Amino acid sequence: MGLSDTDRAVIKAEMRDILVNLARINQPIAYSELAAQLKTAYIHYRAPAFGQILREIAADEEEAGRPMLAVLVVNKQTGICGAGFFKHAAAKGYDVSDIEAFWRAELARVHDYWSNVE
Repeated sequence: MGLSDTDRAVIKAEMRDILVNLARINQPIAYSELAAQLKTAYIHYRAPAFGQILREIAADEEEAGRPMLAVLVVNKQTGICGAGFFKHAAAKGYDVSDIEAFWRAELARVHDYWSNVE
């Protein structure tokens, strides 16, 4: 059973709000922890829709001239984003040849931006 458009929109808005709050304090979150924090609707962190929603958030932020909030969502084992984030960034023209350096730089950009926004 897939998500309704309404559930998808609600999850996306809630995810974005959680990520903005984390960006302000420069705090990454594991995929599973982000899924567990969602209160409005359930979605498993390994569901394809979960990754798609994160990519949509990243794209929306970029289109608005802001850094990619999805950089905050990390793999528990590696401590950095999963391959999907880097594929998305590469498709948008970012140099991800050194994924850890790119991740750190984008994480800093997200924090710098959101720590200065009311």
